Amino acid sequence: MQYVNLVLFGALAIVCLRIARRHRTAAARWAALTFGTLGVVVAVGLVVPDKPEILSEVVTRVLVLGILVYPYALYRFSATFEQLPRLFDRVALVGTAALAVATVVLPEFPEEGEPRSALFGVYVLAFIGLWMTLSFVVARRLWRAGRGQPTVSRYRMRTLALGAIGLGLALLPGLEEADDQPVGVRIVTIVLPAASALLFYVGFAPPAPLRALWRRPEQAALRRIELDLIGAEDRERVLAAVLPHAAALVGGNSASYAEAGGESSGGLADRTVDGTVGVGVVRLPVGRGQVVVEAGPYAPFFGDEELEMLRSLGTFLGLVLERTELLEREREARDEAERTSKELETLVYGISHDLKSPIISLLGYLEYLRDDHGETIGEGGRHFLERMERSAVYMQDLLTDLLELSRVGRVNVEPAAVDLHELVEDVAVDVRSRFAAATVDVGELPPAWINPARARQLFINLIENAARHGGREDITIRISGREEPNGMVMVSVADDGVGVPPEYREKAFGIFERLTARDASSGTGIGLALCRKIVEYAGGEIAMIDAPTGTDVRITLPARAAIARRQPLEVST
Repeated sequence: MQYVNLVLFGALAIVCLRIARRHRTAAARWAALTFGTLGVVVAVGLVVPDKPEILSEVVTRVLVLGILVYPYALYRFSATFEQLPRLFDRVALVGTAALAVATVVLPEFPEEGEPRSALFGVYVLAFIGLWMTLSFVVARRLWRAGRGQPTVSRYRMRTLALGAIGLGLALLPGLEEADDQPVGVRIVTIVLPAASALLFYVGFAPPAPLRALWRRPEQAALRRIELDLIGAEDRERVLAAVLPHAAALVGGNSASYAEAGGESSGGLADRTVDGTVGVGVVRLPVGRGQVVVEAGPYAPFFGDEELEMLRSLGTFLGLVLERTELLEREREARDEAERTSKELETLVYGISHDLKSPIISLLGYLEYLRDDHGETIGEGGRHFLERMERSAVYMQDLLTDLLELSRVGRVNVEPAAVDLHELVEDVAVDVRSRFAAATVDVGELPPAWINPARARQLFINLIENAARHGGREDITIRISGREEPNGMVMVSVADDGVGVPPEYREKAFGIFERLTARDASSGTGIGLALCRKIVEYAGGEIAMIDAPTGTDVRITLPARAAIARRQPLEVST
């Protein structure tokens, strides 16, 4: 067992020296002193033969002084994380110093089997008492402090606490004479240091499989957060989910996010984590800002891998925040576009409404001139009156269409299930009465989900547009439809007229766009624009497609409310 102890304490000393070289913190230096000294004591005790004639008094006292360093250095190691009352620090220092002096000035150290003097008995009692007291204080502190730490740090700290308890009990049999100790006690005395050294080794340098086992709760929690936030669109929700977990990874109490150049909500001091007593701050660049995490005092020494996990979490948070920022900008741009569109519609509505009054007055005066003064103004005057009247009527129709265009989305917006076949048949009757030479055939049409008034307006415009601009009076217009597998209704309004060239089909749906010269029958150029707006607000699409002859306008509309792709706008008063 002496050789086993030598291997274990030697390996433990090497591990602590490597930690001190890597961390360069007070805690690491005290750990190196604690177990480096024990390693030297075990090695010297094994190398020097256990014979009184060779083992000199000086070497014995030096070894005892080396053993005395252990409890005080271990206490100082734990004090770098959490300071105890100053009185306790003084008692530990004074007690250690007093025992060191006693070790040097004590008249003699009895050899094994020799009787002990009363003075030496008091010395042994004080030595073991200080050793056990400091060991148990350290063990209690590490065990309790592990409660608020991530799992790897918690298990490491509690493993060290168990090692401190074991090594604290290792000297307890020294209160009795060796010859008076039972065999079992002597075996425990030999085995307990080795078990304690093994616990210390695992606490300072746990094997990778053990670390992976301990880390599973944090990794599982991190995966859950990542899965929950993949589709997140709210920045506040993202931060509320990630920041508490970020603080928990380093045993901290709080974490905050600050934009570049801004102050974090936590108001923390600008300090880095250095392993000294007190709270440190971890700052991680994330997107355009940084995450500021208040780290616990044990994180710098025990949380190397947790800090790496924190950096990974910061990278994930940066990606999610970038995504939410893009969505937020897109939402703001969409809201701004909708607000601008509403303002423009309101402006058009106001202008159209206000300009109708002078046009009506102008038409009234023209009628008065024709009826009461037609004979006096002559043939030339009547010609100009007719041209003025046609222009005024065109302006009146234009204002009416503009007014109607502005009303789409503001009034008559509530959708309902509409029997398209019945509605289009009714529209066809009216068109046949005004375009006697035109033929309007209405096939079977499924119901659609649209406002009834807007549906009537839609098909009046489409069928009249085909009859008016088909290129001849005897045009044939066919309306057919079917329900698509995706839950939409497809309606075709086709004619055998002159058609529309492909390069002008999209342009025809613009406001004031005409494919013929403006005359009394050319319309205002708003009809197809009004049709597109009605269809899009209903949640559908409209376009001209290739046709063997003439024009084929295809419309898709929702067949039922569940698949409508737009929410109806609020009714404006």
